Amino acid sequence: MKSKANNRRGYKLADQVSEAGEALELDIKAFRYAYARDSKLRGMLPPPRSIPVTLVPDSMQAMFEQAFTERGSSGLRPTAQQWVAAIDALRKRLKKCSAASIHVYPDHLTHCPWCALEQQGIVYFVDLGTTVTTTGSGFVLTKVWALIEDVAPPPPVSMPNVASINVTATLLPAGLKGSGHAGLLKALIVIVALCLTAAVPAAWIIWGGAAYFAWTAVGGSVSPELAAEKHKRTNKLISAERAYQALADRARKEAGPEGFNHRKKQLSDLRNEYVGLAAKEKVELDKLHQTAEQRQRDKFLDRYFIEIASIPGVGPAKKAALRSFGIETAADVQWNKVRAVKGFGDVLTRAVVDWRKACERKFVFNPAQAVTEADRNAVRGKLQVQRKSIEASLLAGATELQRMSTEANVRTAALRNQLQAAAQEFAQAKADLAVLS
Repeated sequence: MKSKANNRRGYKLADQVSEAGEALELDIKAFRYAYARDSKLRGMLPPPRSIPVTLVPDSMQAMFEQAFTERGSSGLRPTAQQWVAAIDALRKRLKKCSAASIHVYPDHLTHCPWCALEQQGIVYFVDLGTTVTTTGSGFVLTKVWALIEDVAPPPPVSMPNVASINVTATLLPAGLKGSGHAGLLKALIVIVALCLTAAVPAAWIIWGGAAYFAWTAVGGSVSPELAAEKHKRTNKLISAERAYQALADRARKEAGPEGFNHRKKQLSDLRNEYVGLAAKEKVELDKLHQTAEQRQRDKFLDRYFIEIASIPGVGPAKKAALRSFGIETAADVQWNKVRAVKGFGDVLTRAVVDWRKACERKFVFNPAQAVTEADRNAVRGKLQVQRKSIEASLLAGATELQRMSTEANVRTAALRNQLQAAAQEFAQAKADLAVLS
């Protein structure tokens, strides 16, 4: 019964999907909660690159689900006291990001969600008031790199020489007809053909043709027992060779210097990146002057909120739809972004873009405020986070490489006997098949 009820509900929701996003009031009435577990069925997905609901623990996610879906309308919506208790509990579980001190997030997450969003180009927090200093860390690149260079890589894995392994070939089973009988028959055919040719020289073509066909018939006549034995030994050789090659490849990857050298190359790239940070900072600071007018314009447009703007055809529901896609001010307005919002065709999109242009015409560039100290600190702060991250990786580099070298030597010892046994089986299989040749 429960399954049938869920199916009926699913059909009902599916029928309403085509209306999703057209009007805020209808979306609320239809319980189109974009972060619900069945959001696809509801026809309302989270806006692209928005803050994920997984930012909060499962218990709070369930509260949101309960509040904004059908369950809430039946009297099960969380109370204000329950929300306060949940938020207070969450506040006690916050931790700071190791890469950016202004980032905090719940401790049930293993990685900073704000850093993940910034990697997609979405920045929610910018510390503009902090004066950045890049000295006094005690990090000396030459000393750190000398420790990394001092770690010896593991030696290449010594592979057994299959060709030099002495094995005794397994003889054919007793009573099995081998290729020796065919050799005797071929010799007899040659002798008979020569005798007949000597006796009747004029018919040499006949004797030669008959000898050819007899020779071919004898050459292709292999007993079923011999064919089965050859098939068995061939398969054994193929299997032994594959097993040996797979083990050899594993040994090179896990016990050889390949992984060590790959990680050292990554550390070398980080060192080069660290050396270039000073030049990168100069380029970024110079770029501030080149982009000053655009940044001033964006800050100016950021003061004009769509919520209080008068835009033909764009009422409260449409404005709410724009906000859900991160379009809140004139600075956020771009044709493609607005056009991607459901319910915005070319006419409404043009109206929003025209409103932005009207706001933009009021902008006047002020060269005296082209680059502020806050702008410079934002650049320095970003590079400082990068600098600290590289320093941490390089400081741990020598220990990491030493561990890799030690583990490689341990694996070499563990794989040596397995390699020797696999090589022995490979050599034996080759010798066994050679008996049939």
